[in-house]
Amino acid sequence: LMLRVVNNVAPAPPAAPALSKETDSTIRISWTPVAGATSYTVKHSLSAGGPYTSIVSGVTGTSYLDATAYPGRNYYVVTAFAGTLESAASAEVSLQLPPTIPAAPIVTNGNNQVSLSWTSAKGADVYTVKRAVVRGGPYTTIASGITDTSYTDAAVINGTYYYYVVSSFATPLESANSIEVLAVPGASSGNWSTTATTGNWSNGANWTGGATPTSPALLNFDTSSTDTLNNDIDGLEVARFQFNPGADAKCVC
Repeated sequence: LMLRVVNNVAPAPPAAPALSKETDSTIRISWTPVAGATSYTVKHSLSAGGPYTSIVSGVTGTSYLDATAYPGRNYYVVTAFAGTLESAASAEVSLQLPPTIPAAPIVTNGNNQVSLSWTSAKGADVYTVKRAVVRGGPYTTIASGITDTSYTDAAVINGTYYYYVVSSFATPLESANSIEVLAVPGASSGNWSTTATTGNWSNGANWTGGATPTSPALLNFDTSSTDTLNNDIDGLEVARFQFNPGADAKCVC
């Protein structure tokens, strides 16, 4: 006679797991082993108390790295399995990650003003705009608590070079700064035409919109049929050259 004993009792719930931020976008969940458990399931929610979604099952160790954590507050519980029998959930734990970094803002140069706009950052409640007068900073905060994704700086002087970055904020955490952008209030923007027939800058037909640039100028170049650019505008001050992705190699003479 052979007796087979089957344990039909689910394991005890795990103790409250420990959370640690490994990067600004990943969270490590760790827990102590449960007697009789053969695997674990980690569940996640963006709200206290759930509802929870299982993000991984069949974990045989006692930790898991969540590489899809949300830039904001994340809530977790862990359950233990003995075969197909699942325990009750552990106590809920949470950890907040900083919001994502805003993309480089778009600059519009006006008369004694600079307008900035940017795409919304995940997890952000508000934004901070910072400005410097030298490339790379140091930056001074000129506006904070911005709930919109745009800002106009009217405390500027035409012809002066300003460097801007934007950060996102969700109390109490701030993201890193965006990519720096250059603004020159009063500057003209010139976009080289993809159908330019010569390399001469003085030919308005070679510029989108038909207008030649004036000082100080912010110049943008894309793919075109010309490979030599001839700055034949006397005294033109160029604040920035920008060769966009895909632009052909060019010689500026």
